[in-house]
Amino acid sequence: MNRALFLISYDIADDKRRNKMSRFLEDYGYRVQKSVFECFLTPEMYEKVYQEIRLIMNEKEDRVRVYKVCRSCRKRAAISGFAEVPEEEEFVVV
Repeated sequence: MNRALFLISYDIADDKRRNKMSRFLEDYGYRVQKSVFECFLTPEMYEKVYQEIRLIMNEKEDRVRVYKVCRSCRKRAAISGFAEVPEEEEFVVV
């Protein structure tokens, strides 16, 4: 499956929207900071996630950033502490 790593961060002013965003992104990736997620997504999944992000946020009050992280960039990532550089997971759909 052709998945890429996306780093998604958000700064959402309203508690309700912020909690909704957090719950939504937990279905697609791993929380690595309070408002930062790492998600391995196919192109189709990315489109769905990005559309939902736009529906959840208020464009006049909130900020969301989505970065695609290339495979070679992951290998050059510098991480301090107990975190690890994410690797694409193998999974089976039943």
